Amino acid sequence: MISDPNPVFSGIAIDEERDEVFMTNDKESAEPSVVVFPTQFQPTEGIMEPRRRLAGPQTRLQLPCGIAISPQFNEMFTISGDGASVETYPLEASGDMAPARSLSVPHASGGSSWT
Repeated sequence: MISDPNPVFSGIAIDEERDEVFMTNDKESAEPSVVVFPTQFQPTEGIMEPRRRLAGPQTRLQLPCGIAISPQFNEMFTISGDGASVETYPLEASGDMAPARSLSVPHASGGSSWT
């Protein structure tokens, strides 16, 4: 089996209040996820590790291609290219956490994006 563990970032949102950057990784071999980094990147000789990472079977992330955040309500919203729902999580979500709630998208969400 050949796999590439490097992520492919496809969606991005910035929380200016918390100085955080949220990015979706839709690469299956690197496990679909949401990673959160500080807005100020420190110089490093290696790969910068995220502050936190949301990933795992309970998250129901299926090739997440878009993300939006609501600092006012302390929530993030993800949409998947091959999914049929919009998932909502707390902004501080981390690990293998189930969504707080889901919005069904009966005709699939492929090709959707937010600006």
